[in-house]
Amino acid sequence: MRGRVLVKGAEKEPVSRGKKVALKSRTAEPSLDELLAFERLLSDLSARFANVGAGQVVAEIETALRQLFRFLGFARGTFGEFSDGGDLTILCSAAAEGLEAVPRGPVAGFRKWAERELYSGRTITFRSWEDYPAEIRAAVDEHYRQRGIVPQLLIPLAVGGNIVAMIAFVAFQSSREWPEEFIARIKVLGEVMAQALVRRRSEAALRATQAELARVRGLTAVGQMAASIAHEINQPLGAIVTNGSAGLRWLSNPTPDHLERVRVALERVVREGNRASQVINGIRAMFKNDSREKAPLDVNQLVREVLAILDSELRSDQVLVETELIPEPLPVFADRVQLQQVVANLVANAIEAMRTVNGRARTLRIRSAITKSDDVLISIEDSGPGIDQENLARIFHPFFTTKPQGMGMGLAICRSIVESHHGNLSASPGHPHGAVFRVVLPIGRVDGA
Repeated sequence: MRGRVLVKGAEKEPVSRGKKVALKSRTAEPSLDELLAFERLLSDLSARFANVGAGQVVAEIETALRQLFRFLGFARGTFGEFSDGGDLTILCSAAAEGLEAVPRGPVAGFRKWAERELYSGRTITFRSWEDYPAEIRAAVDEHYRQRGIVPQLLIPLAVGGNIVAMIAFVAFQSSREWPEEFIARIKVLGEVMAQALVRRRSEAALRATQAELARVRGLTAVGQMAASIAHEINQPLGAIVTNGSAGLRWLSNPTPDHLERVRVALERVVREGNRASQVINGIRAMFKNDSREKAPLDVNQLVREVLAILDSELRSDQVLVETELIPEPLPVFADRVQLQQVVANLVANAIEAMRTVNGRARTLRIRSAITKSDDVLISIEDSGPGIDQENLARIFHPFFTTKPQGMGMGLAICRSIVESHHGNLSASPGHPHGAVFRVVLPIGRVDGA
């Protein structure tokens, strides 16, 4: 490998023997004011990551990259995250005008070479075109040299002895040095960013664990409910089968005495059938929860409440929220908790659907309106992969799901709730991407409206 490389540890080969910390210029000795300004910038950026929330980590890193490359006169700054297996994913990148940012997502092509080197703990510096190793030179010629961004610095970032991230910069120059002092300062800031990223991972893992526990509790509850239903229904069904079989035997020898017994058996069949129907109606009443009190409420306010509740998840998944709510109150007569559950479930589904989206914005659009038939409309649209046409007719069916760990009950329950409010819940493909869910409810009255 011809690229100059620094392996972790003080005894390893240094990156550069130059002694200048080149800030605004690679040829001039930086002034004391420049050095102090650079140290202040590093200190300010480090302090911002001390208490940054998990949902704001990536945004703060991108802001810091932008401030750094502008201050230093570089062309682009990039930050990536390593998986436990050593796969590098670009989280954010900030570039000067005229140069595109590195695409978010897993690296490919010539960047796989850097992925291997960085994950092994090596700092990569390219001072000039001659430093690029032969194995990648042809692949990067058009991407770097022909654009005039030859010098590069890529630093692996460790937390707790494990490589978890990397930070990289490229410069609009044909050559430049990367002094050790400069690399050391950038590495310290990068590791502060990496520590914030690890905190974000820990919080995400905690949320995932909590979600898994909730799913297990749900499965357990469904299992218990299914066992109870089976027990309650099995008895009348068994009695129906027994009496029906007896009636058929007696009909095979239709004497007056046997015909009377057939009549009694059929009465028992009817009685047990009614008993099974009562069990089912009781279960339906339990799920419909008709005893809950409905009250007038403003749909627009309810949507805002749901977005506030899910704000952390929206920020964590970098979802852009666009709302188009009519300015005046939009009244319905409903159970607040149940309707809030419907909207929250649809928003959560949209967030989850967009997690696989790369290369375009993750956008959630929520609109409210009054339809031509004077009903209240809430539409929730995402920019995810959408719903296959063959699944559109089935997504509201109980136990139908396209999620590996889904139970297939969420949308079915949502539709049941909406219909218990004399409304309708439907879905359709979005354009050009995603899906649109529409909740239509009878217009109601909000006191004081």
